[in-house]
Amino acid sequence: MMAWPGDGAGQGRFGNITLVLKEPRHPENVGSIARVMKNFGFFSLCLVGTFSGCPEAMRRTATHNALDVLDAMRSVPTLGDAVADCTVTIGTTARTGRQRRPTSRIEEVAAEVWTRLRAERIAIVFGPENTGLSSADLELCSRLVSIPTAGFSSLNLAQAVAIVCYEFHRKAAGGESFGDPPAGPRLASAFEIGRLHAEMKEILHRMDQGTGDKAAGPRFQRLKAILDRRDLRAAEAAEAVHLCRRLQSLLAPLAGGAVIPPPGGEVL
Repeated sequence: MMAWPGDGAGQGRFGNITLVLKEPRHPENVGSIARVMKNFGFFSLCLVGTFSGCPEAMRRTATHNALDVLDAMRSVPTLGDAVADCTVTIGTTARTGRQRRPTSRIEEVAAEVWTRLRAERIAIVFGPENTGLSSADLELCSRLVSIPTAGFSSLNLAQAVAIVCYEFHRKAAGGESFGDPPAGPRLASAFEIGRLHAEMKEILHRMDQGTGDKAAGPRFQRLKAILDRRDLRAAEAAEAVHLCRRLQSLLAPLAGGAVIPPPGGEVL
């Protein structure tokens, strides 16, 4: 299992939570986020993609009190890399509507995952300031949260991070202990869930090729919504992948036996 910056003594109760920023545009926002994290007891920060912001501006905004957060910050090329070892991936979004997955309030998700903080890796993902997380990014998230506003839903990135961190800190400040982590087999990681999603997409794509339908995308979203309602164990995800591959071999004649790549989107 990979070592995370939040591991080890001295990182507090939120050492297993990593805040993930995908392609942030402004170094001052990253610095402000490091400062907010220090305010509320978070330590682990990860940047996704290329970031060309001025390091001095980032460090100046963080102030000397949060430089240790910046010094321990990781950088990875893809969102899949950032969340691969996590069993819970919380995506933040302001996009809602009938055609989108339902979102929860951050305090509801914080309460849901509270007992898992001691034993599991959790990622909270934020998108770029100008666009937010894409649909492909949100597919990698097992939970979606939104922050209620009075009509104007666009928040500054650092403000959004502050609200999310505060909701977790509020539970800690209220004296709630983690309790014992859930007993039982290991839950599937984001990498293992992503592999299952890729196999599901392949099957649906082959079905479309064989029947002439163009329903793979909507069908995948409905199946994913069903899977997201429960936490898959690692063994369950592996068994489902095996079943998908067996179905692919049965569907191969419909597609002329050719190996058909799944539709676009990041595959873990």
